[in-house]
Amino acid sequence: MADEDLITDLLPEWASFLQACAGRDPGHGTACAAWTTRDIIAHQAGNAVELGRVLTAHLDRWPVPRTR
Repeated sequence: MADEDLITDLLPEWASFLQACAGRDPGHGTACAAWTTRDIIAHQAGNAVELGRVLTAHLDRWPVPRTR
């Protein structure tokens, strides 16, 4: 199974996001005037990492460590 298939199986809402990003130039602008495609993808990837970190701590019944 490809990584993309695993992600969309676990998080079906990401399929639309991945489809919207596919084939777009990372440096092109977006509907958010100050953000490029690369900026939005990096932002969403960071959100996913942070959400995983917080949820893992909660599930393990540990306090959530500070981000910074």
